[in-house]
Amino acid sequence: MCSRRNILVKQYKDIYTIMYNMYARNKYNHKRGRYNRNENHNQKRGNYTQGRSEYTANSNNNNAYTPTKENIEDLLMNVNKYSLTNKNILKSLCFQKAVVKKETVVQEVILTKKKADYFYPSLDCKDSLFWCWVSHHYGSQEYELNKNNLYNYEINRKFEYVSSIRSNKLLIKSLKLNRTRLEEKLLDDNGIDLGLFTFICLVHKYNVIYTDNYMYYEYIDTFNSDYIMINKRNNKYGLYIKETITNDSLIEFKKDKWVVESITKPLRSVGSYKAAEIKDICNLLGIEIMKNEKKSFTKNELYEKIKQKIM
Repeated sequence: MCSRRNILVKQYKDIYTIMYNMYARNKYNHKRGRYNRNENHNQKRGNYTQGRSEYTANSNNNNAYTPTKENIEDLLMNVNKYSLTNKNILKSLCFQKAVVKKETVVQEVILTKKKADYFYPSLDCKDSLFWCWVSHHYGSQEYELNKNNLYNYEINRKFEYVSSIRSNKLLIKSLKLNRTRLEEKLLDDNGIDLGLFTFICLVHKYNVIYTDNYMYYEYIDTFNSDYIMINKRNNKYGLYIKETITNDSLIEFKKDKWVVESITKPLRSVGSYKAAEIKDICNLLGIEIMKNEKKSFTKNELYEKIKQKIM
């Protein structure tokens, strides 16, 4: 490394000497031109010859420039700025920082359809309460198998219950129903009612639960283990299908509901209620009790409001 540096120093020293001598010569020529303008041609010619000889002699003898170590170091520093050294090469190159793309972790989203609490029969089924019974007892496939002939299927199924109505007089009496009216309801174009629905369920050993926005009704026989639960919404009946009904779930179903004793006649006569009971029913149904800030509605007035609400 030292020998290489010595060679470079010697080369740059020679270059520096040549450059300085060229500078000195140009400076002398400039002074000589100024001198010639003040003399005549012959005198200038003679002086020029003499001056050139003197300059040549002086240049060769007295004015030869020998650079110092500091001059050489300065020259090397300036020249190194433009030399093809590793440092200069690295400076001249443009390095682009590599862009590392972050891998996007795509999490798989599994969409699960939330199971509905109730099954509401298709709009094709005009008698939605009867089809709730069919779906629960015979299976939901009954609609798919008979959807092209729903009317005939309903008529044939309903005629099967005529014999059940005539052979279960005690059950009809306990439910406070009328046998003739039940048979008429089987053929009613508007569909079966809650009384006939309850009768059919009890004949097949099902405990019955009915709910709507305000009301709760149950008919539970300790000998029956299975439940069927119906909910009414927007004049359509739906079958509860979420989970198996237990005694604990019954408590939750009753919460904030008006518990009635009869499905066909939920509101008894006004005389059978106390004023406090009427007010409790009004609170459950969301009926305003107070007529003004100081006075409430009477018992009979509140009773009429309840009747209008549940009709």
